[in-house]
Amino acid sequence: MNKSLIKPLLLLWSLSILLVTHGTLANNQSGNIKVFSLSVFSPDEIAPIDAKPVEVGEGYRYRYNPESHNFDPQQTQREIVFEFAAELDERYEFRWITADQPQHVSLVDKQSDKITVALDDGEVAPLTYFEVWVYDTQTGEVFMCDPVIVIRRPK
Repeated sequence: MNKSLIKPLLLLWSLSILLVTHGTLANNQSGNIKVFSLSVFSPDEIAPIDAKPVEVGEGYRYRYNPESHNFDPQQTQREIVFEFAAELDERYEFRWITADQPQHVSLVDKQSDKITVALDDGEVAPLTYFEVWVYDTQTGEVFMCDPVIVIRRPK
């Protein structure tokens, strides 16, 4: 390779990385994509005080970070991503997701470690309740962890 091309190519490569990073941050800062990070605690683990007991299933506790998300009704292309917290190993898998407003929610993608859903544009119910079903690959237990989505009106 011609040595006189190395510096310009490195500069172009650096600039392309910067542009891709900036574009990703700008998209997330727009607020139309919200991410829930789910921590799960099995019955044999000591869970933090703020971890909630599962509604369906026995002995498991969970915590979402953040606990809820807000969307402005004027936002469009709203997506919600559910993923496991980084500190969890591959013990848990997402089994399925349901919503109390299914007419306003679409499944975008489901993988064992991540689920993405879309909320319809415009007005939807002020509170959208999800049931996120999790499978414990070690015990075979299936349990539910339920976050709340708040659709708030602009002030």
